[in-house]
Amino acid sequence: NEEERGDAHLLQELIKKHRVEVLQITPSRFKWWMAQVSQSEVWKFLSVVMIGAEPLTMDLLERLRAMTSARIFNLYGPTETTVWTSVCEVTSGEAITIGTPIAGATMVVLSPELQLQPTGVIGEICIGGAGVGRGYLRHPEWDEGTFIMSPFGTGERMYRTGDLGRRLANGEFVYAGRRDHQVKIRGHRIETGEVEQQLLQHERVKEAVVIAFQEHEGEPVLCAYVVLQKADDADLPNITSYADHYVAAAFESIHKGESVWLDYVGGHSLGVTEELIEHLRGKLPAYMIPTYVMLQDEIPMTPTGKINRKALPRPQQTERNVRHYREPSTETERKLVMLWQELLLTDNIGATDSFFELGGHSLKAATLVSRIGVQFGVRVPLRELFQNPTLESLALVIEGQSQQTYESIPRQLDRAYFPMSRAQRRQYVLSLLSGEATMYNVPFALHIRGNLDAKKLEQAFTALIMRHESLRTSFHYEDGQFKQRIHPSAAFKLDGNAWARMTAKRLLSEAGMDETITRLMARFIRPFDLGSCLLLRAGLVPLSSSSHLLLLDMHHIVTDGVSVSVLLKELIELYSGNELAELRVQYRDYAVWQEAQLIGPGYEAHERHWLDMFSGELPILELQADKPRPAMQSFEGRRYSFRLNEKLTRRAQHMAKVLGTTLYTVLLGAYALLLGKHSGQEDIIIGTPTAGRDHVDLEGQIGIFVNTVAIRCRPQPERTLVGYIADVHNDVLQALEHQEYPFEDLVKRLELGKNQSRNPLFDTMFILQNMDRSVMQGGDLTFELQPFEPGVSKFDLTLEVVESNGEMICSLEYATALFHSDTITRMAQHYCAIVEEMTAAASPLMKLSDLLLQDSPK
Repeated sequence: NEEERGDAHLLQELIKKHRVEVLQITPSRFKWWMAQVSQSEVWKFLSVVMIGAEPLTMDLLERLRAMTSARIFNLYGPTETTVWTSVCEVTSGEAITIGTPIAGATMVVLSPELQLQPTGVIGEICIGGAGVGRGYLRHPEWDEGTFIMSPFGTGERMYRTGDLGRRLANGEFVYAGRRDHQVKIRGHRIETGEVEQQLLQHERVKEAVVIAFQEHEGEPVLCAYVVLQKADDADLPNITSYADHYVAAAFESIHKGESVWLDYVGGHSLGVTEELIEHLRGKLPAYMIPTYVMLQDEIPMTPTGKINRKALPRPQQTERNVRHYREPSTETERKLVMLWQELLLTDNIGATDSFFELGGHSLKAATLVSRIGVQFGVRVPLRELFQNPTLESLALVIEGQSQQTYESIPRQLDRAYFPMSRAQRRQYVLSLLSGEATMYNVPFALHIRGNLDAKKLEQAFTALIMRHESLRTSFHYEDGQFKQRIHPSAAFKLDGNAWARMTAKRLLSEAGMDETITRLMARFIRPFDLGSCLLLRAGLVPLSSSSHLLLLDMHHIVTDGVSVSVLLKELIELYSGNELAELRVQYRDYAVWQEAQLIGPGYEAHERHWLDMFSGELPILELQADKPRPAMQSFEGRRYSFRLNEKLTRRAQHMAKVLGTTLYTVLLGAYALLLGKHSGQEDIIIGTPTAGRDHVDLEGQIGIFVNTVAIRCRPQPERTLVGYIADVHNDVLQALEHQEYPFEDLVKRLELGKNQSRNPLFDTMFILQNMDRSVMQGGDLTFELQPFEPGVSKFDLTLEVVESNGEMICSLEYATALFHSDTITRMAQHYCAIVEEMTAAASPLMKLSDLLLQDSPK
């Protein structure tokens, strides 16, 4: 009865009297009840606890789990669909989802245009099935726009919940707040629930609410209200580790004669607001970072147990957490801000903001440097940007450079043949040596959702091929010269492989999407004839009327990683009927221009650096292989994927910031340590790719511009962690400064490449990718890049790390002729353990020999 419902002790007696086994309760009601009867024996009767009506937080789950061994279920569903629609059994340590639909119910995530959202993309949760109500009694006007017919043509009625969520790859759904909690800030639509979720993932946060309000000048801003865990729950070891890193970095800076910033910290907060902001910066774009973070003792609730947002205090201007914000004041700073805004897609950039902390990475850095050349008429070395990442410091660098006239890449008149670029020459020779192998193919696959017009897609490909001469180029070696020929046109047709059409649906039901694509691609990938004028093929595989797989394969001689992004972006634009700006130059212009650049003192200085770096006897990496090295490389390989979780990623980012370096340097340093531990060597050469697009005219080009640089790391046991990372940082900066020197020329000068069992100079690569978008939108279509197993490994071992949604998605690509899969699995565990030990070291002044090599439990 109502009295028992309102009295925790009476409710407790009721459960004990009837030995109740199943309890259904809301989170807010549960908090109220638990606060009064937390030590009661009532918990032992319960075998099932069902929680719903409000989001279940990890903190509440952990507290409940500590009190009872009952099975705990998170329930989701509005009244309009007959209470519960989905269910998930949750356990301690797992991410909390709302599970999967119950029998007879369907759930989808739709865009505002009622298109199906790709996996992982937030949209509105819509529900179908037997539970959907007929409508609102005596209020039929409420039905419009809420109860709708299925947009998929099934004739089913659906209910638009107004709740935001996303579907995971395993079929479960994640709740992401209410649609009416969306706010538009700086032109971006933000779900405040998504910011709340990210705050709740921080180990010190117990509760979080994010709201938007208008400041005096009328600009909407976000404010986060946070309740912290109790003091005895604080992650004191992590705080101590962070402080030690900071002190060690300051110690190094003082000895170098550099300035060290000191600041006071409020006694009650221990700098926690800044820590939370840094946490969010590692997970969210800059426009989603709250302007204010207010620490609260508790979040006010309404009498019905809901959050009382109106009772939350309004923050004062003095509480803005942009602590060192200074508005750009000089003309150079104001012009530079505009360039940053174009690249970083964010506003309100202050003079003390760091390019890399706002989302910049190496490719965007190279683009910025080239645009600075056009805007200011000066040449700023990429190294200067890494050493002066703030707006004000970079502006001073620009003002200190001597003026140079910006020169465009000259256009070349038509002729029968043009010279190949240095990268094309190397690809040409390697392809000839490999015969009919496909290790220099660049395959990728897209999942297209929506009503696709195959004819329009084929026309878009044809337009793309006509736009980029590199896609209709053939390659030849005649009269001792490497030549490329531009063809006026190239016949293109989408491959409608009959076997793929018949096999895809069966494979999808038997093996899932990833395995389906892997098998389809294995049949689709074939050798290319470099003398042919079309080194691109595409196949379309229908899965249903609104779902297709687009399989693509290109030869590396006409593309690289950045080119793939350009190709996909422009293909979608052309399919959508949009016009593209005319290209100022073509790849042939670059090839001729590059040859002219490789003459003179600049080229000689680059060459001198690399020859000095690799003088004397060169180290050969001897990892402990499971099989004897074959006399000739087979290039057969596999990939093992793993993750650095969000907490570990955040710690690595903190370490990079405190030591004044980049995440790339920290992860590369950890990889060299891994190789050193597994080989017993203290001198290791690691290859890494650079974009090679250091001229503004090369933006938006399709072709092979990528260059490879070699970084020599020395993970000597007696080195301190701080000193070691500082050396790696310096080596990376030097490599960037001299990256224009073609790797092909270095191999030739060092007289390498004669051992067919190995690659020249190094047998391992490290790659850090920044995935801006794996899902693209074109009209009513979505295009999602799909992973698959290519079965190739060009090196003994390659570590590729992709920054995505606050985590590091890693893969070890390995030569199956050398390693068993369990060896690679163990190496991946060791890499995670090394990153964890590095970022949680008791003192950054500890020696590398003190880092243990243990299998990570993660």
